[in-house]
Amino acid sequence: MHYSTNYKQFISTDYGVTWDNGTLMTTSNYYHKQPNLIRLPDQRIVFSHGDLLYNLVLEVSSDEGTTWTPHTIMNLATQGYGNVNGPYPDTRLLNDNKTLAIAWCTNLVSQTLSDVYITFADISVLN
Repeated sequence: MHYSTNYKQFISTDYGVTWDNGTLMTTSNYYHKQPNLIRLPDQRIVFSHGDLLYNLVLEVSSDEGTTWTPHTIMNLATQGYGNVNGPYPDTRLLNDNKTLAIAWCTNLVSQTLSDVYITFADISVLN
């Protein structure tokens, strides 16, 4: 398992033919598990990940990744899951363009259906 607090953002203005040298993303101080990015219809970027404190976190940027505002969606330890290995999120915007569906599991090794959960977040409350 690899964890990191350092991520670089690379930008292409020609649909991926060429890329800039990248800039360091300044996100929360958490280590990130299974990070992924999604662009919202209003052009904000959501960075979803798990952390070592068993939190499912969404970080939102309104300035193309220069700054990030973290939102803890849930803490697995306090929600009855105990000290589990996870969460490992995969985030998608639903067709209503208002709701994020965050599928996550507590253990990537077993990958059984009993380990897979889904959480929803209203994007209007994310700033």
